[in-house]
Amino acid sequence: MLCKEFHWYSAEEGGLLGSIDVFSQYSARKEVVVGMLQQDMTGYTAGTKKEGVEPHFGLITDYTSVELNNFLKLLINTYNSIPYQESSCGYACSDHRSRNLLPIGSRKN
Repeated sequence: MLCKEFHWYSAEEGGLLGSIDVFSQYSARKEVVVGMLQQDMTGYTAGTKKEGVEPHFGLITDYTSVELNNFLKLLINTYNSIPYQESSCGYACSDHRSRNLLPIGSRKN
């Protein structure tokens, strides 16, 4: 049976501690994770506006699902007037990375 879960992690800046704890437990139980959508700094524009960057949806391209990102692009283009911008971290920059660090039943997304 597939289910949807909503997670709120803590201690990201301390080394992804909250998300690593959750995904370590999933790995031990051999849970199957079909996909993960992480939202980080959702709605935050103050810092980017001060730097002259227009508000946008940021889509991270490393350690993420191409298929899920393509779906998000479709949603953004269909339902929003705010554009998206793709970028990559190059390192374990946020909790989505914990999903890919551990062997879990499914690594598709």
